[in-house]
Amino acid sequence: MLLLISTVFLLFRGCQAAGASASQRGQWTFVDGATGGNCIIMYAQIDLTLSYYSGTAQEQKDVSLTIPAASTPSGNCNDKVYINGEAKDSQQLVLDFDHMPGWKAAFTFTKTEALNLGDRQWMLYQVNITANYTSDPHFVNPSGDSHTYVQYVDPKNPPDLADTIYASKSYSLNCPSKQKFAINDDIKKGPLAYIQFSLLKLQAFKISSGSNFDQSETCPADQHNTDKVPIIVGGVLAGLTVITLVVYLVYRSRLPPEVINMVNPHSHYENKAIDDEENEEDEE
Repeated sequence: MLLLISTVFLLFRGCQAAGASASQRGQWTFVDGATGGNCIIMYAQIDLTLSYYSGTAQEQKDVSLTIPAASTPSGNCNDKVYINGEAKDSQQLVLDFDHMPGWKAAFTFTKTEALNLGDRQWMLYQVNITANYTSDPHFVNPSGDSHTYVQYVDPKNPPDLADTIYASKSYSLNCPSKQKFAINDDIKKGPLAYIQFSLLKLQAFKISSGSNFDQSETCPADQHNTDKVPIIVGGVLAGLTVITLVVYLVYRSRLPPEVINMVNPHSHYENKAIDDEENEEDEE
C-alpha cells in the first residue's frame, strides 16, 4: 500500500512536469573550438511572454510564444563579460529561432566570483531576447519593427535566475518542473518580458569530453518537491501503525479471558480465570 501511494505521488509530480510537450523541447549544444568538446548543453522547452507597444496610442499588449525546438545554436565558450568594470569569464549560448528571421535568445553563464553567490560554480545569470516583430504575425501593428529585451544585472542584487539556475563545477542541473523568471519586470526600462523553462537539463563550463551531461544536481524547487515523498510515506506509515494498533487492542479486549490465556499463558487474565473458577466452585 505504501508503495502504491508513493507511486501515485511520483506519477502526479511526473504529470505536472510532463505538462510541457516533448516535441517542443529543444536539445542544443555548443562546441568549444579549442577542445572539440561541448562547453554548453541545454535541453528544455522555453516559453516567452513578451509585451510590445501597438499603434500610435502605445497600447501595451502581450504575446506568448515558444522558442522553436529546431532553433540553431551558436555562442562563445571563452567570453568576457564586464560587471562593475571588471572582466568576468563567461560562456554564452545563442539560439536563432527557426523560421523566425531576426529572432534570437542569448543565454549568458558565468562563474561564482562574478556575482558572489556562495559556492556555486556556474550559473545562468542573464537572458536577452532580440525580437523582430515583422516576422511574427502575432505582433499586430507594433509601434516599431524590432526590440531587444535586456535583463539588467546588478551584482549587489542578482536576478532570481542566478539564484535558481546554477550547479557545482563539473555537474549538470536537472530542473523538470516549470520555472518562470522575469527578463524585465520594470515598465520604466521598456516592454515587459518573462521566460519559462520546462523539463530543463543544463550544463555550462563543461570540461569533460563527450556529448553527455555530467552527474546532475536538482534545482531548489524540485528538491523541495522531492523531499515531500519521504514525508508523505512516513506519515502514511505512522497512520497505518496507529490504525493497526487500535484494531488489535479493540479485538483483544473482546476476547474471553480463556482464549487470551491460551494464546498468552503469562497474561494477567490467567489469574482472573482461576479466580472465576474458584468462585464458581464455592457457589456450588
